[in-house]
Amino acid sequence: MDPRSAPDSADGDSAAEWLARAQSSLQDQHWQRLQDQLDALLARRDLSEAQRVEALLLQATACWRQGDLSGVTRPALQAAGLAADLAALRRQCIRALGFAAFALSELGLADAALPHALRGLALAQDDPAQHQALPGALSCAAHVHARLGQFDEAEMLHMQALSLARESGLPEALHQAYANLFSAVVSAHAELAAGAPQADAVRAAQACAQRHASHVLGFLDDQRLGAYRRMVLMLNLGDLLSLAGRLDDAEPLLRHCLALAEEQGTRYYQMSAEAALADLLLRRDRPSEAMSLLQPLLAPDGAQPGSSLRLLALRTALACQGRLGDAVAAETLQAELAELERARARVRARALAHLGETV
Repeated sequence: MDPRSAPDSADGDSAAEWLARAQSSLQDQHWQRLQDQLDALLARRDLSEAQRVEALLLQATACWRQGDLSGVTRPALQAAGLAADLAALRRQCIRALGFAAFALSELGLADAALPHALRGLALAQDDPAQHQALPGALSCAAHVHARLGQFDEAEMLHMQALSLARESGLPEALHQAYANLFSAVVSAHAELAAGAPQADAVRAAQACAQRHASHVLGFLDDQRLGAYRRMVLMLNLGDLLSLAGRLDDAEPLLRHCLALAEEQGTRYYQMSAEAALADLLLRRDRPSEAMSLLQPLLAPDGAQPGSSLRLLALRTALACQGRLGDAVAAETLQAELAELERARARVRARALAHLGETV
C-alpha cells in the first residue's frame, strides 16, 4: 500500500472523507490509488456498516471496469451479506447482487448467477421503497435467463423493466433497461452452451432493433446520461445492430464507443468495443482490419482468460485467419481455444470459490 494513502489518525480525517476520496478516484479512473484507498478503508475499525458496504461496492465496480470479472464476485457478495438484514441498505443489497449476477454470467456461470439475480428481484418486488431499483433488478434477472437460453422468461422480465423505466422518467433507469435488453440478446447468441438457439437469437436481435433502435439513437443525445452511460449504451446498441445485420448503423456507434472507452480508461468496455468492431469488420469481409483490432485482446495480458470476451476474440480471429488463408495461424488459434476452455474452468473455479467464501 502507498503510505500516502494510509489513514493517519493524526490528520483527523474521517472514514466519510476517505470514502469520498475513493469515490473521486473511481470517477477519475485512478485504479491503483483507488485500490490503496479501499485497502486502507476496509482495514479501519470505525467504518459503519453502510460505509463498509459502499467501499465493497466501489471495489466491485473497479474490478468490473478493469475487466477483472472473477474479482467482482467476492466484494459484491460481501456487500450483499452485510446489507441483507438492514432495511436502510436494501438498495445497496440489490445493486450488489446484480453485480455478482452479471459478473458470473459473463464468466459462463449463469446457473450460479440466477439465484442472486432472483434474490435481488425478490427484494425489489417485496419492498415498495425499492420501486426505483425494480427495473434494474428485472433487467438483471432477464439477462441471466437469456444466458440460460430461457427466452420467454427473459422477454417477459425485460418488457416489465422497460415499462417501469419509462414510467419513472429517470434516464438512469431507461439506460439500464435498454442496455440490459440489448446485451441479453447479443449474449444469448454468443453463449457457450452447445444447445443455444443462435438462429432464434438473430431473429430476436432483428425484432428488437426494429422496435427500439430509433428511440435509443435519439436517447443517446440526452445530456443527462453522462459519458459513461452513453458509452455503454452505444456498445450494446452497436452490438445488437451488428447481429441484426444493420452494419452501416452499427459501425459508427462501435467506433464512437471505442473512442470514449479509450478516453475514459475503462478497459473492459474498450476490449468489448474492439471485439464487437472486429466481428463487424469480419462480417464486412475485412479480416485484416479485424485482426488489427483483435491483437490487444489476443495478447497474453489482454482479455481475461476465462471471459466471454477472450472467447469471442479467439473465434473471430480464427475466422479471420480462415479468410486470409493462414493455416499455421489458424492452427495456433485453435490450440488457444482449447486452452481457453481449461483457463475458463480455472477462472470459474476461482469465482465459485469466492461464492463459497461469502455464503
